Amino acid sequence: MDSGQRLGDFGSQAVALGDLDGGGALDALVGNSSSLRDALGTTSRDEPNTVWLNDGAGHFTDSGQALGNSHTRYAALGDLDGDGDLDALTDSERGGQVWLNDGLGNFTSSRQDLSHASDCASAIGDVDGDGDLDIVAGCLERTTRVWLNDGTGDFKTTQR
Repeated sequence: MDSGQRLGDFGSQAVALGDLDGGGALDALVGNSSSLRDALGTTSRDEPNTVWLNDGAGHFTDSGQALGNSHTRYAALGDLDGDGDLDALTDSERGGQVWLNDGLGNFTSSRQDLSHASDCASAIGDVDGDGDLDIVAGCLERTTRVWLNDGTGDFKTTQR
């Protein structure tokens, strides 16, 4: 049954679910591409990614955060900095971005340049067996890249 909820008025291409604020319910990170066009097809603008918090009964509230740029194609959640909460990875045509969570669902940019991870389908997992989450980014017309985490959410690409 459709709940009737709409998580924004934007065209979205990515959604990731996880307990972002420590409240015990699945919250949503929505990767947006642009605002929806009006009936005449004349309105379109870039919209940032948004975080929606779940009250535990399946009702979502916009947290008011604007995470970076639009045109997000992929979003993933995982504890990227080893502090016990879910951080976010978003990939768009403007570059891969890592967003660090304070444990209450408030995100800040790590300000890393993951430009080689742009416009990709990415996965996070511990690929080098050191106990932290790394990034593997497979891109159209580019070589798949492996970004290794130093355990604090700082990523370095492997070049071979």
